Amino acid sequence: MRAGGKDWLKWGWVVGCLLTAVFRLLRAGEVRRKQADLRLLILGLFMTSLADFAMVICGKNIEGLYCFLAVQLLYFLRLGRGHRKAAAWLGACSIAGAVSQEPEAVLGLCYFALFTGNLRAAWKRRREEPLFAWGLLLFWLCDLHVGILNMGRFAELPDLYWQTLHPYSQTALWVFYLPSQVLISLSSCNTIKSELSENIAGACRLP
Repeated sequence: MRAGGKDWLKWGWVVGCLLTAVFRLLRAGEVRRKQADLRLLILGLFMTSLADFAMVICGKNIEGLYCFLAVQLLYFLRLGRGHRKAAAWLGACSIAGAVSQEPEAVLGLCYFALFTGNLRAAWKRRREEPLFAWGLLLFWLCDLHVGILNMGRFAELPDLYWQTLHPYSQTALWVFYLPSQVLISLSSCNTIKSELSENIAGACRLP
């Protein structure tokens, strides 16, 4: 393992977000606990923690990338984009990773395309689920900086990239990533609007 203290702390943050969502699941009403979208969200957060463990703690980028692909496929289903389309994405990504001479680069492009589609779908329904939509947006911005960081591995880039853009992206990806997981985990039971409505309704029922 190549992880240092800061890496374990970052991974612990992600695990904390997963546990927050699980705790909210346990506190949710019986009907809400049975809803598929909540279970898909919990699974997505679980796979996110596995992906970070593989990449950040163990330094296994390919394994981590496959876990992140699983995250986006779970969110694909949660957003109601269709089981057949999700299966098609899974098959295409698996084949691309297996036959490519640069599997990390190809899988990264497939992942980013899948993620971008999920972000568009989530943004269209941001009024119903604002926390999830904003969480995915920050998550997407994080992965944009991850892509920038990896550009130097596949192409010759000028010194300006290494002196300016690369160190900036190293910091920016965590600035976007950690809050994104908080927002996604807090979206696990209700949207802001529904929670506010429930609180107002409860206050009105007080004697």
